[in-house]
Amino acid sequence: MRICETVWSAIQKVKDAATDDDSILVDLGVTEIERELVSIDPGYRAVSPTARLDSFLTGSRLQFC
Repeated sequence: MRICETVWSAIQKVKDAATDDDSILVDLGVTEIERELVSIDPGYRAVSPTARLDSFLTGSRLQFC
């Protein structure tokens, strides 16, 4: 559970940084049309780019895909 929280926190931090700094959007490869969508304020702070965080166990390691 803690790993999922850490990954989700990282996703949120990237969103926060990218909405504050256009150069990060460029680094992420966001297109001009996508930038227009990103500039729309949805009225809430958190993002949900995925429906779930898919992960699997390999031996003693948890990996995300």
